[in-house]
Amino acid sequence: MSGILDRIARVNRRFRPSTYHEYFALQFANKLADTSNLSFYLSLCEKHPFDLLLHTYRCVLKHNSKDKPSDFFYRLKSRLTENNNEST
Repeated sequence: MSGILDRIARVNRRFRPSTYHEYFALQFANKLADTSNLSFYLSLCEKHPFDLLLHTYRCVLKHNSKDKPSDFFYRLKSRLTENNNEST
């Protein structure tokens, strides 16, 4: 691994969730094979309801794409949160 990847791997290996939101974010990042962006998932879990995030994740699982699941998730999450904000 390159130097930056080694540092990221060390940081994520040491992360120990202390709240339900942190645990959810860690599991989400693991499921999407995107632990290097754990802070992104932590932020999502603080800002959005779990049911919206789970719905988005389920859409990613159903979608057969050449994209990495995390890339597809980013795009889909943006659309879903925009729709969620319009309906409130």
